[in-house]
Amino acid sequence: MCYACKLINHEIRDCRKFVRYSTSEKWNVIRAAKLCIRCLRSHGRRPCNNPVVCFVDSCTRQHHPLLHQSSENQNVAPCNHSAHIEKKEECLFRIMPVTLYRGNNQIDTYAFVDEGSSLTMIEMSLAKELGVHGEKDPLQLVFVKEPNKNQ
Repeated sequence: MCYACKLINHEIRDCRKFVRYSTSEKWNVIRAAKLCIRCLRSHGRRPCNNPVVCFVDSCTRQHHPLLHQSSENQNVAPCNHSAHIEKKEECLFRIMPVTLYRGNNQIDTYAFVDEGSSLTMIEMSLAKELGVHGEKDPLQLVFVKEPNKNQ
C-alpha cells in the first residue's frame, strides 16, 4: 500500500502524489508511516540491506534520493548564535528532528548534530522516559581564553 495516497496498486516511491510533495512533507510521511529512509519500505527494526547512496547534488548519505534536501532548503532548525565573529547568514549549531526508540517506547525530539564528536549524550529526562539506563559521567567543559591581539 502507498502511504501517501493510500492506494494499493503501487509503492510510495512510485507514487505521483508523493513525488510532488516538498522534501519536508516527504520526510513527515516517511516518519509517520515508520518507513525505512533507504528503501522507503516497512521492515521494522531489521537493518536495511539496500546499499543506497543518494548521489543527488553529490550527496553521499544513505537515504533514498526522493528524500534528498537541497543545500538551499536543508531541514535545519533556525537558531540564534553568538561567536567572536558573528555571521548572520549561517547557523553555528545544526539541529534536526529525530525519533528515539527503545522497546515499545518512542519519543520525538531534536538532536544536536556534531560530526566531530567522540561521544553521544542524552538528557536525563529523555533517558528516564525511554527507560534506558547507563553510567553517569559528568560533563566537564574547559574554555581557553583567546590571547589579546593588541599586546
